[in-house]
Amino acid sequence: MSFNPDLLKKVELHTHLDSGLSYHFIKKLVPDITPWAFCKKYIAPEKCRDLGDFLGKISPSLDLLQKKDVIADAVEDLFIQLKKDNVVYVEIRFAPLFHLRLGLSDRDIVETVIEAMRNTSVKYGIEASLILCTLRHFSEDQSLRTAYLVNEYCNYGVVALDLAADEAKYPLNAHLNAFRIVLENGGNVIAHAGEAKGAESVSETIPYGFQDASRRPGSESPGA
Repeated sequence: MSFNPDLLKKVELHTHLDSGLSYHFIKKLVPDITPWAFCKKYIAPEKCRDLGDFLGKISPSLDLLQKKDVIADAVEDLFIQLKKDNVVYVEIRFAPLFHLRLGLSDRDIVETVIEAMRNTSVKYGIEASLILCTLRHFSEDQSLRTAYLVNEYCNYGVVALDLAADEAKYPLNAHLNAFRIVLENGGNVIAHAGEAKGAESVSETIPYGFQDASRRPGSESPGA
């Protein structure tokens, strides 16, 4: 009997809403886009100059995700892809403050994603939770704003605050109060580390109670 990994039930603990949009979804919003143009604009190349180069591919998707109906449709698009991959549980992550350009409030956005996630979870038979992201280059006030959202919606499917983006350029300092607020409320905090700065950025997260330091290849300390 041959092994078919497609038949395995899977768990996804790090699924981006904004950078996981399918060609079919983008095509509905940008009818004249070709597969080649989609790949060039929305898909990171096999080799990136650095983490910033990779993260730059998210911006075009964010340009589209500024209306409630589009955001809700993006959630369903993600669940369609997850169902094809036989995923049974997913933790979806996104940064609410990236979706404010057309006048939506941060609560509008979080509630839109929660409602869409609940509906599609039932429709496709996939359990789901939500992680709200703050970014390394955000100000302390922006991170605190996101932390308060995590606490406000912790009984509605939000399970963690995640610190993402370019660790090589931005230290943890501006975000420590946000972590504290979530931890004091009994919540979970996550920090991306080891992607661009090696073992040093993993080590700096250890004193702050992160449940997951999102350790990446190349983050091992010499002699570890």
